[in-house]
Amino acid sequence: MRKKNKKQTQSSILLNTKEKKIAAAIASAVLLLLVIIFMIIESNDGKITVKNNTNLQLEYVNTYFVGEEGPITDNIEFNDIAAKGKAFLPQEEINLFGSNSNFEVRFKFENNEELFVDAGVFNDKFNGNIKLTFEEDKDGIIVLKVKASNGLLSSKLIDCNEKYRINLAEGIVEE
Repeated sequence: MRKKNKKQTQSSILLNTKEKKIAAAIASAVLLLLVIIFMIIESNDGKITVKNNTNLQLEYVNTYFVGEEGPITDNIEFNDIAAKGKAFLPQEEINLFGSNSNFEVRFKFENNEELFVDAGVFNDKFNGNIKLTFEEDKDGIIVLKVKASNGLLSSKLIDCNEKYRINLAEGIVEE
């Protein structure tokens, strides 16, 4: 009977080894897939998205990065964004390291004057996404949300998650 126990022990050891090999292969495949997905996400160029969730047409939205001495980047312009409309453009990587820059947004709704906001603080390379969302609240005030994210590994040197209240009747922007 002792021989039977030996055989059972050997077969359970082999089975245990096979299970370990299969588990290691699956874990390696999952890790490789995650690395590939991460590389694809990080290599994508960023974009600027403007959502107009109001009942008014946006005549234009101009965006650029500005530092202490003036504009750092060229103007990115969005024209004629309809009510409940959306537009986006690619955003190239820009080195803002140590520049203490802001993201300036100039916009004009139909039959109103141009207004602007300086959003966030950018002190690092930026190759992420920026979302501008205009929404109308029940009081007729427009709320502008500006959010910037620099990929999966966000930098603490980039801080842009702002909200502004816009009173078009008075031409006032409040933080």
